[in-house]
Amino acid sequence: RFSDGARSPLHLHFDSRELEGGEPLGWIVENVVLRAAIFEAIEKTPEIKLFAPARVERAAFEAESAHVELSTGQRLSAPLIVAADGRNSALRRQAGIKTAGWQYGQTG
Repeated sequence: RFSDGARSPLHLHFDSRELEGGEPLGWIVENVVLRAAIFEAIEKTPEIKLFAPARVERAAFEAESAHVELSTGQRLSAPLIVAADGRNSALRRQAGIKTAGWQYGQTG
């Protein structure tokens, strides 16, 4: 049963036992808990480098690599660069990656 906490008679009831196999459809995890788990995993994984809170000032893209200059002045090049800068990603726009979307009129 889900509710947004507002005073409303509306709620969503979902019972995963109604599905074949009874597997959960998903989980609701608080942002603070999810972020803590992600940072903990990053700390334990030497192959992942986190550059935060630096910003990407400039980016260039080639067929086999990407190059960025950070607000710290550091320059990076790699076959793959992951930019976790949100749904309105400036880096995604710089890379020319298009999105498709529509409004549901259900967000606050």
